[in-house]
Amino acid sequence: MTSTCRGIERTNTRDALESLVLALGDGRNEDGTLKIRRVARILDINHAALCGALNGKRPPITLDTLAEWASRAEKVGINLSFWVGPDKELHYHVQG
Repeated sequence: MTSTCRGIERTNTRDALESLVLALGDGRNEDGTLKIRRVARILDINHAALCGALNGKRPPITLDTLAEWASRAEKVGINLSFWVGPDKELHYHVQG
């Protein structure tokens, strides 16, 4: 699935990002919400940017940004592998 941002078609990275956040945050809070602030500290990013990317208020993050955040997650033992298939869909695997 793709979306358009400023006339540029982007691969939808939300599902992969949510899986990475779940792995880094060690699940969800008691009320079912994601542990955004904790994960933002691990990734060394602003929690508002992470929240906006997850809830759809901002365009999906680029593949370059996803790769950068995945490399930061490797430092704490979470590995995210992803690839774009011939159908232009993002496929991913989280391990750790």
